[in-house]
Amino acid sequence: MPTHTLLLCFPFLLLLCFLLYWAGARYSYLRRPAAESGDATAFDWHFFVPCRDEETVVGTTVARLRADFPRAHVWVIDDDSDDATGAIVEEAAAEDARVHLVRRRRPDARKGKGAALNAAYDELNLYLSDIAGPPRDRVVVCVVDADGRLDPRALDRVSGPSGLGDPEIGGVQVSVRMRNVEERQPLPGRG
Repeated sequence: MPTHTLLLCFPFLLLLCFLLYWAGARYSYLRRPAAESGDATAFDWHFFVPCRDEETVVGTTVARLRADFPRAHVWVIDDDSDDATGAIVEEAAAEDARVHLVRRRRPDARKGKGAALNAAYDELNLYLSDIAGPPRDRVVVCVVDADGRLDPRALDRVSGPSGLGDPEIGGVQVSVRMRNVEERQPLPGRG
């Protein structure tokens, strides 16, 4: 009988442990100090946007990144899309020298996001070698999803003393919040 009681109590014990963990994490999150802003102009910003079949969102994402961060470069990696993703970005790149298209074709394409990002990093290295650009320790690469949207203050925030403003820090991650969680079908008629 004691074994049977222990088995019945075990799920409740697990639930209690999870709730304690969640409450502790939430308490820590809410008590963290606000990040002090820094000077985003001290860095050379490059957004990497890996894409595969993102024609419905990539144009808006590129336009928003360029409008919100006019000094930044946007590198869209078209990972052998079957739709018009590459053509949309190619058109944007023809009008704006800070928009770059990195085309990947099979058999080298479609090997994962890491491979796509590495291809963009190689292109960025070539680009920086060809221009008399900033020192490499001032170049920052940001990865943004094709349907992502950054707060316009994000670069100032991550440039602060608790972020990239500290020379000992080599990387920063920002919080993510989903915008369309309440929408049953975010793109009506398109999925």
